[in-house]
Amino acid sequence: MKPIIILPGLFASIPDPGSRYGYSLGFSEKLYNPLIDGLCSLGYKKEKDLFVAYYPWWRRVKDIPANYLKPVIDRAMKINDTDGVVLIGHSMGGLVARAYVQSDDYRYDVSKLIMLGTPNAGAANAYYAWEGGDLAPTPEFDITNAFYKAFVWMLSFQHVVPHPKDIVRKYIKSVRDLMPVKEYGSYIFTYKNNDIRFIPIREMYEANGYLTGLNKNFDILDERCRPYLLGGIGYYTNEYIQVSARKNKLWEDGKPEGVVRNLKGDGTVLLKSLSLNKETVKMKSMHAGLMENCIGQIADILKLNYSGRHIPKKMINYISMIVPKGTDILRIEDNPKLEKVSVDGKFDWYMAFNVERKDYRFNIKEIMPSSKVFIDTPKMNMSVYKSIKRSTSEIVIRGEDII
Repeated sequence: MKPIIILPGLFASIPDPGSRYGYSLGFSEKLYNPLIDGLCSLGYKKEKDLFVAYYPWWRRVKDIPANYLKPVIDRAMKINDTDGVVLIGHSMGGLVARAYVQSDDYRYDVSKLIMLGTPNAGAANAYYAWEGGDLAPTPEFDITNAFYKAFVWMLSFQHVVPHPKDIVRKYIKSVRDLMPVKEYGSYIFTYKNNDIRFIPIREMYEANGYLTGLNKNFDILDERCRPYLLGGIGYYTNEYIQVSARKNKLWEDGKPEGVVRNLKGDGTVLLKSLSLNKETVKMKSMHAGLMENCIGQIADILKLNYSGRHIPKKMINYISMIVPKGTDILRIEDNPKLEKVSVDGKFDWYMAFNVERKDYRFNIKEIMPSSKVFIDTPKMNMSVYKSIKRSTSEIVIRGEDII
């Protein structure tokens, strides 16, 4: 068996100085462990012939493969004394894999490239983040929204940048590489006096030049490896965005006023964006759930027998809290159990999942007084705009803010 390297998506690699490679999956383990466990059930062993290529997802896609994918390929081939690997890229991870395979630096060492929900033609959701620093509206619960808010807050705390748009533009430049391109089709429109006008991508102020260039030689993948496309359907996915006709400084191409959705997607990426008119394996799945639902299909691609049956655990809500290092959050009796992840040695990030809808109280224990604590639940929207101002050591999260 060729060794497998998993490239996770946006927000999934957490800077962690204490881990072996300087990164960990953090809370994204809940999304990627089903895939890792499923591959292990097929006979793979972690750090022997199954690896994760962590990378700084906030950087431009083109700047990632040389230092974060190629060394993992080298390590996997050396350990297994083989001349090639299988890449499994989820979401943005698939674009990172493509950036390597389609580059002049490619060494013909990838036998198969499996893309799970990769936005090969971009995703409309990226418009909200790149153009206005905002969250895309989604009808289904999406845990990646929690990750977005958390990372934007931490960057804001570190760099004293008040608005999310400024943070995204300066510190999460990869978002631009996820904006829709020509193959997606025009996707923003104005509606005035019963007249709908779609704005061609070529006329937009903000353009995704990188993905446009990458897609010009998309077919080269067939010459350099064997690509496979696996995508989710059955969930309303943002396809078109109605924007205001009047431009402003915050939204150069128009502030969103409405959205049109399509069930031919996974809630984040449309099937048409993944496939680019190529053969695609479809399954009913949300974007974050693809790793739970694809083991059987991956086993078929690898020509391995898979008799297991994974029952996905549905995630319905969360509590998320972040404090600077040196500050502890103490759980009061009857509160949900908090899991903790250290981020870059600078923050402690606490989360609880699938909690009961009621009021919760937590105590803050700090070495030095601080007034900045990040608190978030699914109903708090962009609480990332400001920190919680405290005058006591107790935090109260209301049940009404928990779905």
